[in-house]
Amino acid sequence: ISRSDAIIVFVRRRPIDTYISHMKAATLGKWSQVDTTNLKIKIDATEFLNWWQQALDWYHCLEAACWAHGRLLNHLVYEDDIDIAPQQLAQKLVALLTRNGVPNLTTPDLRQFEGIHRQDCTEAVEQRVSNWPEFYDQLAAMGAKEKAFDLIPQLKP
Repeated sequence: ISRSDAIIVFVRRRPIDTYISHMKAATLGKWSQVDTTNLKIKIDATEFLNWWQQALDWYHCLEAACWAHGRLLNHLVYEDDIDIAPQQLAQKLVALLTRNGVPNLTTPDLRQFEGIHRQDCTEAVEQRVSNWPEFYDQLAAMGAKEKAFDLIPQLKP
């Protein structure tokens, strides 16, 4: 963060999606290049909320460090800006870099990356775990449903 030649980009995602992905990877002991679509794990609301608080604290710590060093914060949202066709992603990243003062960039041809896929191709979060109704009821009883679905709180611009 203190390097003047670095561009700071926060990639945010719905916490429940990040948590489930993390838990599946931890279960398999593999963090990339594995299809987890058919793996249905059991999740616990209390454990999720503990993880959520740690994630929130991490973001706030990084945000504070950026402000302490006078750094501009760029934000991307995983579903809107990252989980898209490679050529679109390249265009977004070139635009971000250009806005941050990197001159003379052109969009590379990324068609060779068209075969890269998400590790879990299940669209509905409810289908990624084996105990969704119980988990959701636990969150509701704790008054914490929004913590699963709202992006980690908006960072300062």
